Amino acid sequence: MCHRPWWLVVAPALGLACGEGTSRWILTEDPVLEAVDAALSDADVDVAPSLDAGSALAPDAGGRDPELFAAVCSPQVVVDNRTATGRGQLFDQAFPQPAQYLVESARRVCALLYKSPDEVPISPPIVLIIEDFYGIGEIGVAARNMPVIYIRLSSLHMQSTQAAGRSVYDDTAGNLHYLLAIDYELDDENPGATRWVQEGIAAWVRHRLGYLPLSERRAGGRWDDDAKSTGFFFAWLEDGHPDAVYLLNQSLDPDDQTAWSDAVFQTITGKTLATLWSEYQASL
Repeated sequence: MCHRPWWLVVAPALGLACGEGTSRWILTEDPVLEAVDAALSDADVDVAPSLDAGSALAPDAGGRDPELFAAVCSPQVVVDNRTATGRGQLFDQAFPQPAQYLVESARRVCALLYKSPDEVPISPPIVLIIEDFYGIGEIGVAARNMPVIYIRLSSLHMQSTQAAGRSVYDDTAGNLHYLLAIDYELDDENPGATRWVQEGIAAWVRHRLGYLPLSERRAGGRWDDDAKSTGFFFAWLEDGHPDAVYLLNQSLDPDDQTAWSDAVFQTITGKTLATLWSEYQASL
């Protein structure tokens, strides 16, 4: 079984977007396919090596050992830094072994989202492209003969991050874990209704791994206003209802013969989504 949310992520609250107001589903535009084809055929790109079973993974992945997921969360990775002689040097300095880092990150994500390896949908090969563009990052799928997940990160944004005195490593690591969570989550048959949940779970992963601090939490709004607000809401939910996020992800299984609705919150907690949000707001 392999279910993927094949959509381009647009989450302005986390700074992850390919452009102003852009949101698409399966991407098959020629420029994207050409970039992926070039990366896969370029002998000079960085290809992830096999990792030893005892590889040290940090930070903590929520109590479950990421290495338990090595067999199912070790995607084939190709890294193509297209601005390596320019702004992309910031990426190379922060991640001297980027393909290995991506595999390790995938295992951390899986250890947060799932309880056992047999629950995990296998990811197609991942092509990580670093290049100059306005935005921060995006994820999508390009398909000709076989599906390939591509993740693009903006070296323009990395330069802006450094200029603002922030850590390029922390910012990029947070973005990568967010995007990998999108890749590894389950995806319901009604993505229009569940996208906010998927993006919120991805933000929760980023938060749990230390790349989305509570200092960025704000009161007000709705539970589905932006990924960051949803992620913090889910973190609060977990405090009172352990496994809440795990169960939310499981509720997105397209093979469960159940159309997704926010009634799942009542099933998990005994309370409606609106009630939970009101209680969360009162706690801030």
